[in-house]
Amino acid sequence: MRRQMALQVKVSDIIGLNLNETISLLTQRALLADADNVRKEFKISDKKFWWLKVRALAQTRNWPELEKFAKSKKSPIGYSPFVMACIENNNKAEAIRYIERVS
Repeated sequence: MRRQMALQVKVSDIIGLNLNETISLLTQRALLADADNVRKEFKISDKKFWWLKVRALAQTRNWPELEKFAKSKKSPIGYSPFVMACIENNNKAEAIRYIERVS
């Protein structure tokens, strides 16, 4: 709650959200460093964080940031979630970028 109070200056509607919702909202608002700080502070697993971030970036149609995230290091969740998130958000062309990485 204290962390949310500090973030309220940047995102007014953050109070009362659970950790998953907080990370998703910060990612959607392009406050990626803040989302990463919350992940570290509350010891959110890499897998959980990657799922949340992939979904949030796709929901906001932030395709350049999604691609940058996919290339940042080897995905602990694989690349199927990237494909599915793109398809769910009506961007088949973007999904094709990740299909070749699915193993």
